Formats: sequence, C-alpha cells, structure tokens
Amino acid sequence: MSPRAATDRRSHVGKNQAQRTRYGKAIQEMDCEPTSEETSPISRPSDATGEELSEPTAKRSRPINWRRRCWDHFSENWISWAVGGFFLAMTYFFVDAKVCNARIEEKLSSIDKSTQELRADVQTTNSEVSSIRIDVEKSKLNIEHLSEAIKKLEGAPPKPFVPLASSSQ
Repeated sequence: MSPRAATDRRSHVGKNQAQRTRYGKAIQEMDCEPTSEETSPISRPSDATGEELSEPTAKRSRPINWRRRCWDHFSENWISWAVGGFFLAMTYFFVDAKVCNARIEEKLSSIDKSTQELRADVQTTNSEVSSIRIDVEKSKLNIEHLSEAIKKLEGAPPKPFVPLASSSQ
C-alpha cells in the first residue's frame, strides 16, 4: 500500500466537528458559478436549433440553514443585543421601582388617614374624661356637704314623725 493510498479520493478520512462546520460554511459561501471559463468553441453547442443554451446570469446563493443565519447574526451584532438587553432590563427595573413607590405612598397615606382618625378619637375621649372628672369633683363636693349636714343632724334632737293629714277627713 502506497502512502498516497491513504489520502486517495476513494478512501474515507474522518473529520472532527470544527472541520465539518468550516467545510459546511465554506460550501454555503461558495459561488454557484463555474470556476473555469470555457474558451474552446468546440465545447459550446451551436445555436442552429434555436434553443437558448446560455448559462443563467442570475447570481443565486445557496440556501443557508436558519440556525446558521441566527448564529451569524448574533455573532456579528452581539454588542447591540447586549446594550438593548441592558436598557430593557433597566426600563423594567425603573417601572418596577415606580410601582413599588406608588404602593408605599398608598400605604403611607392610609396610615396617615387612620392616624388622624385615632387622634380625633383620642381628643374626643380626653374631653369625655375631663367632663367625667368635673362630675366626679362635683360629686365629691356634694358628698362632703351631705356628710357635714349629717354630722350636724346627728347632734340635734330627732324630730317627731308627723303623718300628713289626709284630705278625706
């Protein structure tokens, strides 16, 4: 077996994944046009039959896999996507912060309102307590006067019981 036999076109040589992807990309990027120009007039058929035998002039590229197109797009534009993602995340956080601030302000206003209501209740209760204290003081004075009157009456002789005269007699 000659050393050339190992690389002969009929023998199989394996490729690793990186070589396969480079080969596939190179084939997709290749031009569809022939690589050599035909110069000999013999190889071209004549136009005697009236058929159009010329080669198409449209430059049509080979179809590219959508995964490959996406990968190429992101590998070329990753900075734009990163900046856009950053601004999108910042926008989300700003909106979320505004919503949280609105919730906090709502809670603070409800707490302030309930505090004002409690203050009003405390003032009402204080006025009621002060009126009760005044009534207690008046009652204490009345009790003192009554106790003095009782002490005076205890020292005096008892008055006889006189029934009231009835009007029927």
